[in-house]
Amino acid sequence: MKKITCFFCLYLLLFAACKDENTIDADLHYDGENVSAPLLDTGVWEAAARFPANVMTQFQGKNLEEVEFFILERPDKCVIHIYGEGDSNEPGTLLYSADMSNSINANSWNRHTISSPLAISETDLWISIEVTHNSLLASVGCDAGPAELNGDWTYSNGDNQWRTLNFRSSQQVDINWNIRGYVSE
Repeated sequence: MKKITCFFCLYLLLFAACKDENTIDADLHYDGENVSAPLLDTGVWEAAARFPANVMTQFQGKNLEEVEFFILERPDKCVIHIYGEGDSNEPGTLLYSADMSNSINANSWNRHTISSPLAISETDLWISIEVTHNSLLASVGCDAGPAELNGDWTYSNGDNQWRTLNFRSSQQVDINWNIRGYVSE
């Protein structure tokens, strides 16, 4: 009996030690773990995740406090944008913006605490990472896909339109951006 008890305790210890440290604890996200970053051309791009009103209802009365995103290759400029409700194809009013250019790390998750947490209502919320490239670059990280509805929005100053990356790539790139939001009371 003593051997069985020791074996059981060893099993529990081993199980606890092998816990996945990359568990996603973000409240708002569509992505899985980072696997890569798609190449984006020269110019200004926004990679965004849209969280529609039906998703945001459960967080009403709480605050968006932090944003986390993965950067593979360091862009020339990087800015977080949080937008309010627009329509199903583009965000509305800019609610928050923070230039992260001097504080981001390449090949790493980057986390930003919002200076004044944003109160959440039952309206759409878009979390976007704007990057500026002076050459072809794989900057904003992504998972392996497949793309979730609203998990791969992009904006390009080349055409000044919001489109999903899946649409822009003629269904060749099927991912979700590594963009996450953290909510608290």
